[in-house]
Amino acid sequence: MNWRLTIGAMAVITLIAFEQMATTTAMPAVVEDLGGLALFPISAGIGLAAQVFTITIAGGWCDKKGPAPVLFTGLILFASGLLMCAFAPTMIVFVIGRAIQGLGAGLVVVPVYVMAGYLVPGNKLPAFFAMLSFAWVTPSLLGPAVAGLIIRALSWHWVFGIAAPLALLTSLPLFSVVKQVPKGDPDKLSLARGAIVSAAITGFALALLQGVSSMELIPMLIVTLTCFGVLLKVLPSILPEGALRARRGLSAVVMVRLTAMGALGVGTAFLPLILVRYHGWDELQAGVALSFTSVTWACASFTQSRVVRIERRMKLPILGGFLILTGCLGSLTLASLTLHPALGVGLWSIAGFGAGLVAAPSSVLALEVSDPSVHGTVSAYLQNADAVGPSLAMGLVSVLFASTAQLSTPISFAPAPIIIAIMALVAIFMAKRIPTRSMQ
Repeated sequence: MNWRLTIGAMAVITLIAFEQMATTTAMPAVVEDLGGLALFPISAGIGLAAQVFTITIAGGWCDKKGPAPVLFTGLILFASGLLMCAFAPTMIVFVIGRAIQGLGAGLVVVPVYVMAGYLVPGNKLPAFFAMLSFAWVTPSLLGPAVAGLIIRALSWHWVFGIAAPLALLTSLPLFSVVKQVPKGDPDKLSLARGAIVSAAITGFALALLQGVSSMELIPMLIVTLTCFGVLLKVLPSILPEGALRARRGLSAVVMVRLTAMGALGVGTAFLPLILVRYHGWDELQAGVALSFTSVTWACASFTQSRVVRIERRMKLPILGGFLILTGCLGSLTLASLTLHPALGVGLWSIAGFGAGLVAAPSSVLALEVSDPSVHGTVSAYLQNADAVGPSLAMGLVSVLFASTAQLSTPISFAPAPIIIAIMALVAIFMAKRIPTRSMQ
């Protein structure tokens, strides 16, 4: 195995995953320092909205130019976005930094996979991707607590400031091996222009939808309706055919993934903010609470791996959807100042277990219900679902948050459990439309 590639890939993926979880932990301190609570939905979700665009273009760019320019551009954007966030004087500048950070993150992962395809022997690929999985999981377990310690000892600025130079330093092993990968074929057909335009419009519409909570009523209604109309038009181009019509088979599997990740994304974003802003917890305590969700997710991932029979695996997403709906009760209890917040944290950890019963099984089921010749396209559908789901859910929260953000009680966050519950119910409905046997 190419150890320089393995070490570099694990370091970069670990940093990206850590920053995603650390940002969630840092957001209460950011809102407290910079103000702009109404911009919380867009600041939390715009990174994923931006990734919808760069995830789409990264594959074709790598095929045409090779992974080196894609990786370099992604890391520069990622580090630049982090620095902008670290030194942001206002919430608007912070949001722009988060967008640039998201654009960069979306460009980094695909080149790593391309390099692995060229440089890692076929019999070593399972071990390589197992290590990458570890690189994604570990920060989700430790990242929130580490970020909380940094904020307690220094400030939230350091959560972003430290990560920027680390992003460049950890990538050095990758640049030492990327030269071994062919530069690509300039004459090779890259991604269709229509797909690029659709991805760009989708990311922009999702980001705009997330920002409506800061608008006046009439502009908010106009922008919301426009964004919904645009998304209904362009989403079918980056999702399986029939996804928005709840078609059975692959479309149902991808939509389960999209809605379940959307529900979890909203809850994960709002949990630390509610604990810090209304229950008196500091960022370290909130980060540890957030880690419980990651622990239960990891437990569910192990549990689902023990389910071998395909008929039973087909039913795991249904159970996962019900558990996410149950975890929604945790968000509701956090709206009460009379109930101990630990109750809400415990209930929300059930949602983490439910998401774990959706994520890995949906990847396997998506491949099982599709023809092997389109497995690359199917993988892209799943990546888009992981980005679109939380982005869309945060946009929906933003629409409702516009009418509650000015309240000075936890009730102001009522839109979060409402959207979580809606997403969970849709996930359950879609899960029931997954076939009980393999489909082509």
